[in-house]
Amino acid sequence: MTFVGRERELAALSSALMSAKGCRGQMALVCGDPGIGKSALMREFAARAEAEGFRPLWGRCLEEPGTPIYWPWLQIGRAWLLCHEEEDRNAIVGPDLDILADLFPDLTRQSSEPKHQPSIDDANQARFRLFDAYARFWHRATRQESFLLLLDDLHQDSSASIKLLEFVAEASQDCSLVIVAAFRDSEIAPDHPVNALLSRVPRCSVTSLPVLARMRRTPFSQR
Repeated sequence: MTFVGRERELAALSSALMSAKGCRGQMALVCGDPGIGKSALMREFAARAEAEGFRPLWGRCLEEPGTPIYWPWLQIGRAWLLCHEEEDRNAIVGPDLDILADLFPDLTRQSSEPKHQPSIDDANQARFRLFDAYARFWHRATRQESFLLLLDDLHQDSSASIKLLEFVAEASQDCSLVIVAAFRDSEIAPDHPVNALLSRVPRCSVTSLPVLARMRRTPFSQR
């Protein structure tokens, strides 16, 4: 199958991939109308990244009642667990296992070690502690291999997941990690957390993190 019609966007994403190979972590935001091919672009890029030695891990955002907090990150965590042996899991997640229980529930259920997560009354402090531990996890994980994290339908997600996205991206400047998040910009209200993220893109760009690709309706097909 040959992928055609999105050379500009793929070139921007490939540039982010090359930077990450040099341990300069990258975040790419892909936006556009429904049905314009964002998911197809991400799948094609994932295949190319895998050929370059990156392991792609997917998370899809949902806007459904009862969806767990950090849902796309839970999916990414489960995908990571499935492709690693128990010894590697414990070595990489282990130092922060208690803190990361919300993002790796499958691993914490398998562990026989007692949980000693200290109580933190302040919700903001607890969230920062979780975010910081998750960033450390990716630092440890990328010492062994390179990763591509793909978050689709970001417009359907909560502010918590989007804040975690920004935190991990900014903390991964010296990792072989690429994050690509796609969203429908036509479906986000002015107060949507994605807009807060976009407002900080110029600040992040000082650290060479984001690539923002606005997909427009052009001849686009796969064959």
